[in-house]
Amino acid sequence: MRKWNKRLKKAALTAAICLALSRSVMAMPTGGEMAAGGNVSGFSANPASGATITANANSIINWQNFGLLNGEVLNFDTVNGALLNRVIGENVSGIYGTLNHTGSNPMFLVNPNGILVGNGATINASNLVLSTLEISDEDFLNGATGRSYNFTKPSGKTIAAPLKFSGESTTVNVGETLKAIGGTVEVADGVTFVADSVADINLVAAETVSGKLASTSALSMTGTKDNIVSVADSSLATQGRVYLQGGGLDVTGSTVTGKEVYLRAAENFAPRKRQESENTNVIVKDSEIKATKDDNGINNEIGRSFIVGGNVTIENSKIHGIENFRAFEGWDYGENGYPTYTTGAGHEVAVKGSTLDSARRVRLQGGTVSVSENSEIEAPLVQLWAENKYVNAEDIGFYEDDVAAQNRAPITADNTIIVTDSTLDSKGDIDLLGGILILRILI
Repeated sequence: MRKWNKRLKKAALTAAICLALSRSVMAMPTGGEMAAGGNVSGFSANPASGATITANANSIINWQNFGLLNGEVLNFDTVNGALLNRVIGENVSGIYGTLNHTGSNPMFLVNPNGILVGNGATINASNLVLSTLEISDEDFLNGATGRSYNFTKPSGKTIAAPLKFSGESTTVNVGETLKAIGGTVEVADGVTFVADSVADINLVAAETVSGKLASTSALSMTGTKDNIVSVADSSLATQGRVYLQGGGLDVTGSTVTGKEVYLRAAENFAPRKRQESENTNVIVKDSEIKATKDDNGINNEIGRSFIVGGNVTIENSKIHGIENFRAFEGWDYGENGYPTYTTGAGHEVAVKGSTLDSARRVRLQGGTVSVSENSEIEAPLVQLWAENKYVNAEDIGFYEDDVAAQNRAPITADNTIIVTDSTLDSKGDIDLLGGILILRILI
């Protein structure tokens, strides 16, 4: 009964969120007005279903409303220029119909009231950005000419509006990149993301986001523990990269597949500069995550997959090809260009009833590390490190095997490693580093 009640509450909450988002959802876009650029073919202030809007140069359209009901179709072409569709009215953008997009230049839909891609929707997009964070005309046009795009939380809001994909009949097909940016980002109830070739999928929940959208690296962001990315009972699959970034991450009952997979919970992150994760959590439960690059035997360069946050919990899941599981306060680069990692006993990597395997290495690193409930970890090198702080002797980030040259803070009795009723299987070395080791290993 308790489990049933918990599920009922979750379903009720999801329904409430959908109801809140779906209020005042409008049909086809209305009240359109050219704001900048102005070189757009097929533009109408109130386009009909089946219309095609073509950006002949970098352009901005402000809409009073933007939505698609079931059966409605709207097409965009950004072969010759990027296009920002911004909602300046008060209604949520509900996408229940078909949104088609072609062109390598990005097509943006920005609505600070919220975006709901609902049951029955189909998105076929080459390079699509959906955001409930705001972007100025200047930042959009600067980004469209090769500089960084900058998104910010709308003024006066405690948290930016949610961006939600929902419904088992909802399909998102990605040609090159999809970036979904919101105060929270939720994928639920059987949504399927399918990406062509090496397309990247980025789901980011934050207060601010910046970066070059064409880059294959993660985006810089700031946020709080309330900026959650959640993926529930859904599928994300690509031969490219998958990035989940937010103040917290929750992957439940889902499959996530990519050449590289990066799950990062952070309150402040800038690539190769800093990460602050003290109050964040990553939870992966009843799910399967697979980084396929590991299968090709080419996972020896920087850029390997990881799961990192203030605390990391893997429960009843199968994780393949993820080499680094790290719970820490954060890291930053010093004047010498080498990163200093701060962990501490308050940050735990916990693996429960799960299978972790990789062709090269599996490393669990935090202030404390626990492996339990018939978990299995298999790799040529298995590393369990419970420690407080260390400084890399070389500029190699997460990816160093030989730690003899690293400078570590003193390890204390609070830095515990507990392995119970589980299996550590290595064809090479098993490296355990901590203040107290408690082992009850299945043989």
